[in-house]
Amino acid sequence: MVKWAVELSEFGIEFRPRPAIKAQVLADFIVELAYDEASMSTPTWSLYVDGSSTSTGSGAGIVIESPQGDKFEYAIKLEYPSSNNEAEYEAFLAGGELALAAGAKKVIIYSDSQLVVNQVQGSYEARDEKMAKYFAKAKNLLEKFEEASVVQISRVNNSAADQLARLASSMAAIRNRRITFISSERAAIEEQEEIMCADPTPFSWKEEIIRFLTDGIEPENQKDAKALRRKASRFVMIDGELYKRGFSQPFLKCLTPEEGNYVLREIHEGMCGNHLGGKALAGKSLRQGFFWPKMLQDAHELVRRCRACQEHANVNHQPAALMQPLESPCPFDQWGLDLVGPFPQATGQRKFLIVAVDYFTKWVEAEALAKISEKEVIKFLWKNIICRFGIPRALISDNGTQFSGQQT
Repeated sequence: MVKWAVELSEFGIEFRPRPAIKAQVLADFIVELAYDEASMSTPTWSLYVDGSSTSTGSGAGIVIESPQGDKFEYAIKLEYPSSNNEAEYEAFLAGGELALAAGAKKVIIYSDSQLVVNQVQGSYEARDEKMAKYFAKAKNLLEKFEEASVVQISRVNNSAADQLARLASSMAAIRNRRITFISSERAAIEEQEEIMCADPTPFSWKEEIIRFLTDGIEPENQKDAKALRRKASRFVMIDGELYKRGFSQPFLKCLTPEEGNYVLREIHEGMCGNHLGGKALAGKSLRQGFFWPKMLQDAHELVRRCRACQEHANVNHQPAALMQPLESPCPFDQWGLDLVGPFPQATGQRKFLIVAVDYFTKWVEAEALAKISEKEVIKFLWKNIICRFGIPRALISDNGTQFSGQQT
């Protein structure tokens, strides 16, 4: 051993013990899976834009190509008059916004417009007022990307976007492609006007009680003030919200009619709704901890208007109204008679009308008369009633001379 030690000492060899296995595996794993910044670079999106302006209208075509090779094509119809350069800028701005919405951070924008590309790159100066506004919009848009570049290409290489821009005249060429149509009503450089619409909320039943509980405000009328104090004793304010003291339940949150209708709809036809009846629906809303004065009435009204309930509910055989006894149990056994007129004269100088109605079937017999006499009444009864339905048991009239004569 000493001899071997002397022989090896001239080579500078020393012994090192083997490290722990776990530490060695971890070190090998880090070495194998180490990545450089080049492999984690941001993927590049491609954006092809083109604008077209004709005598019939203006349009913009956009083709967005993702790093995975997916293509998204858009055709935008401009509803306002614009020049060809303005249409090119509109396509540029709209395409950039769509690319941002798709999640692009690094993009190359291809356009065949020499003016737009050189103005954005800084080679040309935007002297026209409109072009200056478009240029400012374009610069602000490019700053939203982590990296963006604009490249000018020929119209041949930009044929897809060019066809979309001339959609009206190139429909045959793009018929089999999936295209999203967007209509723009104003130029991108126009500032959007915001209008605030006041929606006056109707007076809620809670406000009077809340004012009394928070500020002690009462109506001037003593009778109304007494009624309000008695009514407010059943309510309490908790964290700025009005609650009603329940008899067998905890506090019930008070809702406005609009909020109550929303709760009823969610319980009745929501994700877990089972289209309860009106009374059961109101009861379930109450058990869920809500209250408003007309909850039962609103529940019945909601169920009555629910189309699914009307189509699939059990048929209700209960009569709509109380049943009434029939005045005449036999058909054509009892008739009512009366004379009507005079009316404007018709053919044969007819200007009166004799009418008979059966009490059981409501069958009507009527005939026009030139004159009203006992003879005409007898003729009508014989021809229209006796010969057709038999001799009636009773004839009811107003005891006019035509009905109460000796012959009748």
